[in-house]
Amino acid sequence: MNNLYFHVGISKTGSTFLQHNVFPKLQGIHYFPTNQFKKYKSLVQNSSDSPILLSREFDRQMEREVKKWATDFPDTKSILVLRRQDGWIASQYRRFTKNGFGLTFKEFIDIENDKGYWERDNLNFYNYIEILERYFDHKPLVLMYDELRNSPEQFIQKLANYTNSTVDINEMDLSSVHSSYNEKQLKVMLRAGKKLNITNAKPFKSSLLNTIRRYAYVYPLRYGTLYGALLLPDSMVSKSPLIPVEALEEIKEYYADDWQKCLNYAQKMTL
Repeated sequence: MNNLYFHVGISKTGSTFLQHNVFPKLQGIHYFPTNQFKKYKSLVQNSSDSPILLSREFDRQMEREVKKWATDFPDTKSILVLRRQDGWIASQYRRFTKNGFGLTFKEFIDIENDKGYWERDNLNFYNYIEILERYFDHKPLVLMYDELRNSPEQFIQKLANYTNSTVDINEMDLSSVHSSYNEKQLKVMLRAGKKLNITNAKPFKSSLLNTIRRYAYVYPLRYGTLYGALLLPDSMVSKSPLIPVEALEEIKEYYADDWQKCLNYAQKMTL
């Protein structure tokens, strides 16, 4: 298969926006949406279209999934979008809090002792670049999330250039896909998550029972808590920040060298 492109995404780097608003609008390339992920291999093998673009988020499963994909398609040209570690982990934490995990930020990521839910090594993003280099025949295109936010037209044009496609920016919706929840809502959700089991856990062997649990119990409690929090007086919510500023500064400093390596790599690949 010639000209096969794979956006190997990590969460909270604009993947959903790209999958909904950008990739389907690229002209001269066939994009298979993410809801067909389980059929990607057969779709690629049986497709008469060339070039082809795929997209999927992997996070901590990246090496396993990339290795598996490269076994059949080593000639894949990969695309990776990165976000500086402090902003990325803060966004991840807000997502997990919204989803009812009930962890403090220190419990979520522990830079000092590495005993948090998220391991320190998972924030060494240059490792992801090396994984893509190791398993694919081509060096990845590395782009930056900040450019997507601040200069989306320039970011999208780089994508189009790399995939040899064309794009009409005027036809694209550049607004955000996901709505975000405010600090007050997330603080209340943090308290609820410590007392209630409202994550998308799968306690039953039956997928039907797990689905019923999710829609009849988890979602009503979760979103009832999030929107009910808006009605609470501010005096009932902790004044302490959800994410301590000093904790984010520590993360920024801890990964400064790794982030600079990522920036240098991205600059060289887009010159």
